[in-house]
This record gives sequence, C-alpha cells and structure tokens, in this order.
Amino acid sequence: MLRRWCCVVFLAALLPCSSCSCPGRGRKAVAVGDGPAVVVVEPDAGNEIRPIIEKENNDQPQTAQSIEVDLWYQGSIGGRGGEKADVDYYRLVVAEDRQVLSVTLAGVVGVDLALTALAGPTGTTKIVTLNDNGAGGGETLANLSVNKGQYLLLVTQRVRKGKEAGKGSYLLQARLRGLEEGEEAEPNGTRKSANDLALGEETIGYLGWSGDTDWYRIPLDGFTDGSRLGISFEGVDGVRAYVSLRTARGRRIQSRWGGPGEPIVLNNVVPPRGAKFIYVLVGSRRSSNVESRYSLAVNVKAGLQTVEEENNDSAKSANELQPGESVWGMIPHRGDKDYYRIVLPASSFVKVMARAPAGLDLRLLSLNEEGKVRWQMDANQIGGREHFPALYLPVERPLVVVRSAKKGPVDSTASYSLKVETLPGRNWEKEPNEKAEQATVFSATARRFQGFIYPAGDVDVFRFVAVSKQLSMRIVPPGAQELKVDLVDEQGGIIARAKPRDGEQSMGISATLSVGQVYFLRVSAAKDAFNLQTPYSLEILPGAQTEVAP
Repeated sequence: MLRRWCCVVFLAALLPCSSCSCPGRGRKAVAVGDGPAVVVVEPDAGNEIRPIIEKENNDQPQTAQSIEVDLWYQGSIGGRGGEKADVDYYRLVVAEDRQVLSVTLAGVVGVDLALTALAGPTGTTKIVTLNDNGAGGGETLANLSVNKGQYLLLVTQRVRKGKEAGKGSYLLQARLRGLEEGEEAEPNGTRKSANDLALGEETIGYLGWSGDTDWYRIPLDGFTDGSRLGISFEGVDGVRAYVSLRTARGRRIQSRWGGPGEPIVLNNVVPPRGAKFIYVLVGSRRSSNVESRYSLAVNVKAGLQTVEEENNDSAKSANELQPGESVWGMIPHRGDKDYYRIVLPASSFVKVMARAPAGLDLRLLSLNEEGKVRWQMDANQIGGREHFPALYLPVERPLVVVRSAKKGPVDSTASYSLKVETLPGRNWEKEPNEKAEQATVFSATARRFQGFIYPAGDVDVFRFVAVSKQLSMRIVPPGAQELKVDLVDEQGGIIARAKPRDGEQSMGISATLSVGQVYFLRVSAAKDAFNLQTPYSLEILPGAQTEVAP
C-alpha cells in the first residue's frame, strides 16, 4: 500500500497590475501520500515576476498561443465592442506518456474566469471545465493525466445575462510531472474511464473541483464465498465526500457520506454473486480541495478463520497470524488489547500494517523479553493507519499488540485490519534506534544496512568501531527523498556529513578515523518527511573495515 509523502512547491510572485489577483507566495499543501503538493496562489505585494505576454489573436483553436511548462503567461480578458466576451486559447505539447498536468489560473478582480482543458490539436475532445471560485477567485487544475500529444487550455469568463463582460489581466501557468505508481489517472469520471484498482491495493487522488467524481474498477479475482469487502477512504480537509459501491452496470449496492474531512469506511460488503468486478465511486458535490489528496483502499476480509479470537488480551492467549495474511479485530473499549503471535521459522524482520476504522485511533506495540513496551507507533489520527516499517521479531517472542490510542474514541462496531509481511534479508535497522545506546551495530559481516525514515521526525543511529583509518561509505536515499547523514564521535561531535556523489543518485562519506574508537552514523530526513515504501541503504565500502562495537 501506499504511504505518505514528498511535496513539490511552486512559487510565484505578484504581477505589477491593479486588476489581477496574481500569485505572490505559495501556500504549501498538506498532501496525503508521497506525492506532490499543489500550490494555491494568493495575492501578495512583493517579488515581481516578468510573465510572457499573450499574443493576440488567439481566440480560435487554430491560432492558439503555444506555451511551455513552468513559465507564467499574462493574458487579457475583456469584452469586444461591449458585445462578445473575449476567449483565449493556449497550446501545450506533451512529449512523453504518463504525465500529470497541473494548471494555475490567477484570477481577475471582478471577473469570473473559467478554465477548460481540451485534447487534440483543434481541441475536439473536451476533458474538463473548472469554474469553482467565482469573480476574482481564479481556478486550479490539480491533476490531469495526459499522454504524448497536443492539448489546449481555454480561458473564458462567465457573464450573467444582461451584464457586460469584465476586463483585466490574468496569469496562467502549466506544469508537468510523472504519474506516480498508484495515483489516479484523471479523467476517470465515468464507468468507461474508470481506473483499475486491485484488491488489497491503495490509490491516491484529488477531489479537485466541485462535483468531481472518481470511478475505480475493482476486479474480484481471488474473492471467495464467505469473504467480505472493506472499503476505506481517507478524506481531505474541508470536503464532504461520499463513497459508493456499484455493480458492473452501475447499480448502487451501498453508499455512505462523510462530514467535511472525515474518513469513510464500508465494512463487510458482499458483492453480487458471480460478479467478476465491481465499481467504487468517490465524489463530492459542492466542495473541493486542490491542496491535499485522499486515499482509497479496497481489501478482502476472509471468513471467520481470519477474525481475531477473543480472549486474546495477553501473550499466553495471543492469536496466531501467518505472514502475508490479514486479520480483522475490534477494540470495543479502551482497556482492550489484542495480542498476535506471528508464526515465524526464525527470528525475522517484518513490516506491520494496521488500518483503523473511521471511529478508532489505533496504537501498535512491540514488546521486549520482559513483556514491556519496546517500540510503539501512534503516528496518525482517528481512522488512520499505523505501521512498523521494519520490526525485528525474535522467534521466541514474535508478538505484536493492537490497542487504542491513549486518548480518543473507540469503536465497538467497526473492525480494524492487521497484516504482517516478512522483509527479505537480515540487515535492517533495529528500531527503536534513535539514541546512541539503541544504535544498530555494523560488523565485519554486516557492512550494509537498510532502514526507513518513519514517522516524520524519525532519527536512526548506527554504531561501529574503526579498525582502519580510512572510512568510505555509500548512502542511497529512498527515491527523491533527501537525507541528512552525519558521522559523529562518542561525544556527539560531527566529523563528516554525507555529500552527493558525482554522477550518481547517491551520497557518500569519506573520513579519517582513529583506530579502536567508536563512531556513530545519524540518519534523518533533510526535511520533515517520511517514506514507508522505499528504504534507504548504508554501505561501508571495501577497504574500510569495522568490527562489532564493545
């Protein structure tokens, strides 16, 4: 499943004109998942920019002005002879498939602008029209999936009957980025354009305009009689959304509305007998959010064999759970604790994923040999997910405990889900390792380690003893996430800091050490970010020997 996120911030500045609500500083979006944020521009009095001026006559698709991504364009909108409202066409050429187009149209004071995206050299196919924000508000197209080809952007204004068209200058900017794995591909507003979403997978998307609807086609491969479906939707701020389950012909099976920003959960859903697929529809009516993304997941609940067996509130009565299987349980009261014994052939590293229902705030616990809490995770709020991205479980005590958060509501009617997957290999960080006394130890046989930066603010510490003067290390960050890696001595003094390696998507540390001394590597995110999907790696390169620290 997918996790949360890396933000791309676009900044703009005020155009020197009196009639344009032009961009000043960008407001960073709160994003769901490891995805880019969309910036909503706001008026500001500083940081002037020099946009490219519109070239008239561009009021026909054939005479559309060609534009480039990431540049700002200034256009003028107004009535012609007091009769016909002006329209402006812009042409964008996309050179690669699987791209996401975002467009910002800064508003004009007193003018109700509309933005339309069309496909084809002459705009024969209308994709979407945005007109959400009224006079002076501008429009933002958050995510439109595009492939190689030509696209037109049409700027118009809405004029009430009997009123004259307004006049003024606006700003327009288009941006492109690659489509993320698991991201919705707009347009997906009909059954025919529905995105495929496999059982057990997660997708992220925007409810980016009023009335936006996103259709997902769910193949029922592997669904067996006696099983149930669970649909989990994590909402976005300010949007009152709904989730609807539909048959192959679009007939409604079950629907539920949530309050503004609230998550929605549909549990124990039974699809029509013999159905090969169903649809899940996510939408809103009068609200939207171009700053943050929702997440949607459809999971299978198997029969009674995968439901927790109470009483399992102690290590002695723990339920067994095989890696790769999911179990469903309930926390009906605050004192309830559900123990699970993970069936492992040997001590292993595992990934633990718990998904809470809408009315529950979960907490995950890992216990030490004395039964005391060794590591706990409560990183998200009500209806959210909790993860141990890399948890070491000794074969003699492979326990995971689920309980409610210390504060917040419980839910006696809805179920949480828990799944454990084994991680390949043994050279993973051993959490918790944020302090020197908890450090994961490098050795002559363990020269390469992997780890996760999770949750936000996570710090991972590694320890080794130098047996040669020269140290050379290679650090591979998780995807596009920036890491901060420091080499420190026992007193906490920084000896060296990782730097980018020439010609590589990696970082390196080179330093001269004192033989026999203990050193530490301290790993954290360069920004307040995290990554649940991709681990980072640390490797001591050949020629720099270490041994187990005493």
